[in-house]
Amino acid sequence: MNNAIYSIQNPDNEPIMSYAPGCHERAELEKELKRISSETIEIPLIINSRPVRTGTTGRVVLPHDHAHLLAT
Repeated sequence: MNNAIYSIQNPDNEPIMSYAPGCHERAELEKELKRISSETIEIPLIINSRPVRTGTTGRVVLPHDHAHLLAT
């Protein structure tokens, strides 16, 4: 039999944002998307909690623009 007294807090969700045209949240999102798509990064393999670079790379592209390279 369990005699414990539990006190569980209600979860606090993030606020819901509309991302409507012209709003601040949408402008920030578009700015960040442009910044991310302007960079090309290298994603190493992580083996045993250590990054491993073999020299054999693949391409990570945008799903809607296969010519745009995001990462190797």
